[in-house]
Amino acid sequence: MMTMKQKMEDEKIVSLLVESGVDLRNYRGQTALMQACQYGHWEFVLFLILFGANIHRSDYLNGSTALHLAALNGHPRCIRILLSEYIPSVPNCWSLLKNKKYSVAGFDPSVLHDVINRAADGGITPLHVAALNGHIETMQLLLDLGASVTQVKDYSSSSGSPLLLLFMVTVTLTLTRLMLKQEEWDELYAKIITTLTRSS
Repeated sequence: MMTMKQKMEDEKIVSLLVESGVDLRNYRGQTALMQACQYGHWEFVLFLILFGANIHRSDYLNGSTALHLAALNGHPRCIRILLSEYIPSVPNCWSLLKNKKYSVAGFDPSVLHDVINRAADGGITPLHVAALNGHIETMQLLLDLGASVTQVKDYSSSSGSPLLLLFMVTVTLTLTRLMLKQEEWDELYAKIITTLTRSS
C-alpha cells in the first residue's frame, strides 16, 4: 500500500510533468499516460487526461497506445477513463446502440470503434493483448464497448490472427501447463519453440 509520503511525492512528479507538458516521452517513446495505464494508476490517468494528455500517441517499440498497455496489464478502470470521452453518459448506452433503434446526440460509434480497434505493429489490438494475457474482465469490457473479435490488420503476421485463435492457443497452453509436471512442460515448451522458430 502506498504511504502518504509516497503519494505526495508522486503528486509532485505529476505536477512537474503537467508544467513541462503532459505528452513528454521517455526513451521508449512512452508518455506518462502510457506508464500510468501500464501500472494501473487510474488516478494519474484521470489527472493526465484532465490536463490534456493525448490518448492516441503510440510508443516507439511496437506502436502500442495507452489503451494497449492498460489492456495488456488488465486495468479496466484505466480503459474506462481513457475511453470516457468517446462514450455518452447514458445508462445502458452500448446495448441501446447495438440495436440501432436509438441514437445519442453527438455520439459517433465509428469513432469509438476506430479508437478501440486501433492496431499496434503486427495488427495487435487491445483486445488481442487482453486475451493473450488472460484478462477476462478487460476482454469483457472491450467487447461490451464494441471491440472487434475478427479484426485482422496484418495477414502476413501470426500476431494479427483473429482473437479466437489467439485465445484458444493461450488457453490450450495454459491448460497443458497445469496438467503436466514441470519436466514434461519444459520438454513440450522447447519443442513448441523449436517448431515455431523453424516455421518462421
